[in-house]
Amino acid sequence: MLPLEGLATRDFRVLLAKCLIGFGTQVIENMRMLELNVGCYETHVSHRVNFGGTILAQNLGSCEARMRRLGRLVKSETSLQMNGKTHMTNTSRKVLAVASGGGHWEQLMLLRDTLDNYDVRFATTDPLIAKQRGIADAETLPDCNQNTPVKALFCAVAALRIVLKHRPDVILSTGAAPGYFCLLAGRLVGARTLWIDSVANGEQLSMCGKLSRRTAHECLTQWEHLADGDAVKYRGAVL
Repeated sequence: MLPLEGLATRDFRVLLAKCLIGFGTQVIENMRMLELNVGCYETHVSHRVNFGGTILAQNLGSCEARMRRLGRLVKSETSLQMNGKTHMTNTSRKVLAVASGGGHWEQLMLLRDTLDNYDVRFATTDPLIAKQRGIADAETLPDCNQNTPVKALFCAVAALRIVLKHRPDVILSTGAAPGYFCLLAGRLVGARTLWIDSVANGEQLSMCGKLSRRTAHECLTQWEHLADGDAVKYRGAVL
């Protein structure tokens, strides 16, 4: 009985050892699988984190870009406001606007909205038409033309007096001869001068317009076919 009992005991021990070895192997295998799963999970989490970080960075970049655009917009609006203020400060620039009565004066009045942005003074040959436009302080010039040389002399003296009195930065005229004399006087004091030939002169420039090609800083015609692109320019018509 003893040998059998010993054999049985040895077999049991061998079986137990095999079971333990198998169990250990399974445990090791499970540990490996667990390590593998943990590694995959870590990789997955890392990818998710990286992906999330990328998305977050992209969103932040998009927000930053939007903020930059908003900043440019605000800067642009501020610039426009500042430009508006600068435009308003043009009232410090003095302008003398001159025109004879009739059509010359009416064409000058069509520019009044623009002229009112400056420190403008008007001069004309008929103070009544200036008052009709609400201009009480308009300077008066004697009317003249090429057929009245004596009046032209007095007009030239009056034009010089007006220019010296106001010392304008810019002088413009839509005609006729009294306006041209003011442009000549303006050249003597360093003012910028602009001649706008009347729209009535559709076939050729007026005599003062022709003279202004050489004496005025800018000579404009209201008829495109009369412009030469150099001495005489076309910028449109006031009518």
